[in-house]
Amino acid sequence: MISSDFILNHFPAGTLTIVKGAPAVGKTAFAISVALRLAQSNRRVLYFSLEMSQSRFVERMKLQIEEDELQDLKSRIVIDDTPQISLDQIRSKLERTSVDYVLVDYIQLLSPSSLATSRKEELISILQDLKLMAEECHVAIIGLFQLPKCFGMGESYNDLNNSDSDDDSAVDIPGINVGLIDRDGKYTSVASPFSS
Repeated sequence: MISSDFILNHFPAGTLTIVKGAPAVGKTAFAISVALRLAQSNRRVLYFSLEMSQSRFVERMKLQIEEDELQDLKSRIVIDDTPQISLDQIRSKLERTSVDYVLVDYIQLLSPSSLATSRKEELISILQDLKLMAEECHVAIIGLFQLPKCFGMGESYNDLNNSDSDDDSAVDIPGINVGLIDRDGKYTSVASPFSS
């Protein structure tokens, strides 16, 4: 399981971190590991599971931890499985729930606060709103972000971000941490506002 030091170093309070990865590389397993470690460290977590039901999410947690211990930790992990939840709903729940970390699984399934002329503009608006939310509520927000299936098959992260296409993977905003889950399930920081 991921260490507490790793989480503190990579996901500071008041920041938004986007964790990118191709389908089926272990993004959700990574996020669940983060949530469990935080709960073990007496931190409260709000987990928005937009793709998976709460019951299925609990079954996934049981793959990483004994059921007896999970029962002790569940009070510190608040799971919301509302499909296509809006940013306004997330902010409302965050303001009503005392938590230290928020995880969103995953970003592209969120409903934006306002209409946009393109998918890319829509995603930029979502990321900007989440970044502001993290700063104002002083919580760490970790958002999973789906890359194309072709990622890792001869195409690099920089190739995607330097693309002029309207693809989701080309969306990045200054001041947001970006991490990458590779096909071996390893996490790597690829962009940080704290870098010198």
